[in-house]
Amino acid sequence: MLLYILTFSLAFCSIVYELLLAQTLSAFLGNTVLRFSVTIGLYLLSMGIGPLLMRGNTTKNPVTTLQKVELGLALGGAGSVASLFLLDWAGMPSIGLSIFAHSLILGIGFLTGLEIPLLIEIRNRKKKDSEAGVLGIDYLGAFAGTLIFAFLFYPKIGLVPTSFIIATVNSVAGIFLIR
Repeated sequence: MLLYILTFSLAFCSIVYELLLAQTLSAFLGNTVLRFSVTIGLYLLSMGIGPLLMRGNTTKNPVTTLQKVELGLALGGAGSVASLFLLDWAGMPSIGLSIFAHSLILGIGFLTGLEIPLLIEIRNRKKKDSEAGVLGIDYLGAFAGTLIFAFLFYPKIGLVPTSFIIATVNSVAGIFLIR
């Protein structure tokens, strides 16, 4: 049960990171439909690259590897929006801001893509053939993240505080992997 709660939390965090980046890019560069479409497209592409690179490379300790992934996501996610605000404030040209932001999107997506195979490996060590459960919970977490971002985080809390809140949730989830 704990692994499913963690799976839900990790999916929730990952999609919120991407929505934060898309909204921040929309604020700085305009064209909301373009920014969200490209962000989600790059996110899905990089999510697919993660498991492809991991394919055949079963890790000896998936829990430790997943903790490292979560540390990377928490650090990257926490600093992503604030760094874009800083770069915009410093006068970085739009093209530079866009390249930096899209690099963040790709990095977060790649790390997110590593989560699912690792979570499935952890779950399979306890119970075989549990891929469907992990995937189903992952999709539910992502769905919840989109709704909570749209109705609570963005309108009530704001972009930068949300990035730090989500990074904290991400970090706590990583800590719970220790058990």
